[in-house]
Amino acid sequence: MARTGGGARVVAAFDGSGETLALLSADGRLKLWDTATGTLAQSFTEPDHLVQRYTSLAWAPVAVGGRQRNNQKKRAKKVARPGLIALGTELGTAVLWDIVRSEVVQRLGADAATAGHAGRVNDVVFSPDGATLYSCGDDKRVQAWDVGTGATIGKALKAGKSAAHRMAVSPDGNVLAVAGLQIKLFDTVSRKSSRKLSGHALPVTCMAFSP
Repeated sequence: MARTGGGARVVAAFDGSGETLALLSADGRLKLWDTATGTLAQSFTEPDHLVQRYTSLAWAPVAVGGRQRNNQKKRAKKVARPGLIALGTELGTAVLWDIVRSEVVQRLGADAATAGHAGRVNDVVFSPDGATLYSCGDDKRVQAWDVGTGATIGKALKAGKSAAHRMAVSPDGNVLAVAGLQIKLFDTVSRKSSRKLSGHALPVTCMAFSP
């Protein structure tokens, strides 16, 4: 989640159990708080944290959720390892932190072979099986990434005529919702747009699927 107040943007998210809150501080540090005790459990810092600006945060799931279809059946066996956090950046890349190993394990879009977004990443979200990370940005595109290899999956999806601000994946992993001024639904297997939902005068700032 991201909230803005008093000129400051707060990016934070609970893990699946609700026992840990991950929060990005203003100086670029990733901090994990124990929600039961209210104490700081861990803190992670990149060398360039004072100039690195993160825009979004997502926890990887630790178990396969829902039924997968077609070519997703094989990928559903790849369960994300516990403690993986994705961070979007203003540079158009995404960083994967392994909080168990206390290190960055992937920099998505950081090299020419896997070019990231042409502009800031506004949101990152994992598929229910944790094998895929989706990122969207000001360049009106959505990119799918293989979490294990760091490679892109297919061509980038076109989110619409305006910047893509928020995303959500259905519990079964079959539908990806991408929101800017309108919400666009994609079938994650065929990668085709299935529906457009209009009605907002301003960009969507929060979105979630019902169970």
